[in-house]
Amino acid sequence: MKRYILSAAIVLVSGGFAFAQNAAPVKTTAPATALKSVAGKIKAVTEADAAKGTKSEIIIIGVDGVEKAFLVKARTTIYDIAGKALTLKDLKADEQVSVKFKTSAEGVLEALAVYQTK
Repeated sequence: MKRYILSAAIVLVSGGFAFAQNAAPVKTTAPATALKSVAGKIKAVTEADAAKGTKSEIIIIGVDGVEKAFLVKARTTIYDIAGKALTLKDLKADEQVSVKFKTSAEGVLEALAVYQTK
């Protein structure tokens, strides 16, 4: 009887180790992407069109002559020179703007704010 109880206790203890939980892995967050800014002239403005599969985008030719395309999301803010809120429809080609943006993990330039300038 003692052997039976001792054997059962050993099985229970060793079985307990098999079902023991490991500590949850520590999640590390990606480093914060630094915000950047670019000034230039609008080359083109594209509004999202689900039928065509296009997303809202603004293309800027920077003061350095480099063309950059920025994804414009619903949370992107757009302001005129006086600080009044605008929509993407209000922006036109050849207007001077400054774009505050971040680069996504996929390498997409995401416009956070667009400011009209002189």
